Amino acid sequence: MIHFGSFLALLLLVSIGIPAAYAGHGSSGGGGGCAGSCIPPTLGVNSDNELRVTGGLSINYMPFDVEFYTQNIPTQTLSKGEQAVVIVKIFDSEGPTTLEHVELHFSPYDEFSSGTFVEKSLATLVWDGKDGDEVIGVHDDKNILQNISIDAKDERNLKIISFKFEPVTDFEKMSLMTVVWDKDKNSAKNYFIDAIKTSDSTSAGFFYDKNEQNTVPTWIKTSAGWWADDKISDDDFLGGIEFMIQTKVLSFQMTDSNSDESKTGEIPTWIKNTAKWWSDGLIPEDDFVRGIQFLINSNLISL
Repeated sequence: MIHFGSFLALLLLVSIGIPAAYAGHGSSGGGGGCAGSCIPPTLGVNSDNELRVTGGLSINYMPFDVEFYTQNIPTQTLSKGEQAVVIVKIFDSEGPTTLEHVELHFSPYDEFSSGTFVEKSLATLVWDGKDGDEVIGVHDDKNILQNISIDAKDERNLKIISFKFEPVTDFEKMSLMTVVWDKDKNSAKNYFIDAIKTSDSTSAGFFYDKNEQNTVPTWIKTSAGWWADDKISDDDFLGGIEFMIQTKVLSFQMTDSNSDESKTGEIPTWIKNTAKWWSDGLIPEDDFVRGIQFLINSNLISL
């Protein structure tokens, strides 16, 4: 729930020092000793290089494993005036309810200063859930984004934050930065260098190489395997398929189906089995596509 008094206070807090430059050093424990756990939250690996989250960053449902502190990822193309979504999945050693604050920064450049990244943010999107009171904040003086929404949910042992927005200006190879902290003020930053750019084309291949019509992008095979192994949720996987259809990478049509199974509203076990077998190279792509067609006919995926 958005509380407007708290929203204004948070917006003032977020605005201080932005877009002034500031430095970050990765993860850190709470200052002055920790009331609880001193382990910072993470979107991927922790300071001991232990994997805690798979696919901790997604851009238009294209998942990336998150390394410690900073990494380069393939630049993803967003279409101006069309909705884009960035999803972060955060693990905290004391559970998802302890996460208090998550920021997503859009940074036009990065540079090293004394071995530390120094960044300026053109826009910052903020989710704050201190004391269970959800507040969202937006700092966008340059008006590079519009139609912004921020949603949070707990899933298994993760806090999942979805940032949805439409880019409205041209930018080339914008970097993204996330800042998260928990109730004990353990904090972590992650830098994704040259993560996104914009295109005027409404038919841009947002996050994949668009080869021929009705060829499934390679990232879907990886995502299908994760879904079959319960590493990502039904919503995440189906959201990726829907996005692929909405951006016309794959073309499907509603067909008649008399199957009673298609009326249950549940994903049949055989669909997950098909996804697993296809991801392992045991069956052809056409068999997987037929499973997607079934989900469309069952209204589990919207055209």
